[in-house]
Amino acid sequence: ALPRELEEAALIDGCGPIYTFSKVVLPASKPALASTAILVFTSIWNEFLIALTLGGTRVKMVAPVIAELKGCYAALWNLQMAGAVIGSLPPLLFFIVAGKYFVRGLLAGTIRG
Repeated sequence: ALPRELEEAALIDGCGPIYTFSKVVLPASKPALASTAILVFTSIWNEFLIALTLGGTRVKMVAPVIAELKGCYAALWNLQMAGAVIGSLPPLLFFIVAGKYFVRGLLAGTIRG
């Protein structure tokens, strides 16, 4: 939570509500927004049931495709592991790019000063 004093100080300095939001509130809440975006992205990426149910036949998500690689009589381990590696690359790359904001967002509520 952002201190209310930040908004009040911007309003006292003559900023309007839109300018206060865009220049004071939004930059101060960037780490929290980034950590929320990372958590939502990984939750949606790992969603299996909705992708399987609502996806239809033309749209396939990674998790149902990997599950379909399981054969009836033999497991195709090499294809399953390759699919798992390929399927885990986008969340990993997303976390590498936005990881510093994620850590800042987690620590934002603990550091006082």
